[in-house]
Amino acid sequence: MLGEQGKLFVEAAESIREASVSYDSAIDAVKQELSEAKAEISALKEQVSHLVGLLKDNNVATTRLMKQGVELNHVFSQCDEISVDMIEACRQQIVSIRNTQEEIIKFEERNKLQIEDAYAEISTQRKNSVEIKSTVDKVLDYSRERVR
Repeated sequence: MLGEQGKLFVEAAESIREASVSYDSAIDAVKQELSEAKAEISALKEQVSHLVGLLKDNNVATTRLMKQGVELNHVFSQCDEISVDMIEACRQQIVSIRNTQEEIIKFEERNKLQIEDAYAEISTQRKNSVEIKSTVDKVLDYSRERVR
């Protein structure tokens, strides 16, 4: 038969075995959360890359608008007399400039919405990472106490 110390040893060993099983489960859950967080971060990187592309498109459209304005100014500065054809060409330039301006506004609106969505997702990721860190810290603290 086991003495009192033997019984205490057996109880401690059983307690450690049970704690080990719960630690393994907690660690697996944290690993899963980290894996999901990495996948979401990867998706966010793709969204940011897409936004950068949209901003580049926006810059190209803005440059085109500026060039059209310069061309129109050049046409007016060359004229001593304005003909009907010149007025029609100017009208077409103005229509083109308006269309380009509307395009830029649409780009900016889409960019703003996508940036807001990305910001919300980043905020959620930050919150999740704080929760994950808290869980990991608790598991580590508890395991350190059990080891002592």
